[in-house]
Amino acid sequence: MSGTRFVTPAEKAEAARQLREAYRAGLIGADDLSRRLFDVERSEDLAQLTAARGERMALVAQGAQSETADERPSPLLEALPHALGALTTWVGPGLMWAFVSNKAIKRQAKQAFFFQLIGVALVVVLRVVIGDWISGLAELAVAAIGVIAAVRVATGNAWSYRFWDRSRG
Repeated sequence: MSGTRFVTPAEKAEAARQLREAYRAGLIGADDLSRRLFDVERSEDLAQLTAARGERMALVAQGAQSETADERPSPLLEALPHALGALTTWVGPGLMWAFVSNKAIKRQAKQAFFFQLIGVALVVVLRVVIGDWISGLAELAVAAIGVIAAVRVATGNAWSYRFWDRSRG
């Protein structure tokens, strides 16, 4: 490892900034952004950082647009499954996952659906085991996380429920 150059926190921050810029420009999707940010944070040397940033960063530097940028929906539409999850638990995201054809919205709906489904199961277990007041707090927490997800996605930031990221580690 004599030729390995380790990356600094400033280099990681710059790579993360560039990835977010690529996401806002429509060059990478939310899942890709989340995976790459995870890889940037874990990178220890320059080769790992370069691999995490990927070839799309050259496109960002040139200001190029992706051929699929026009197919990417508005961030508000991507946020809709999370907002519906906060209001209707798993029903709204489930319907969107089943009937919407756009892949980006389907991904968001799938994540919101499973998160809300797990949340409903947790609330039911808490209501049976402990009682109403704890399950009420859990219901509020699940709804609040859904609202936070909707706001983050609507403002153009990537969002992934943390249990989704475990497969990337």
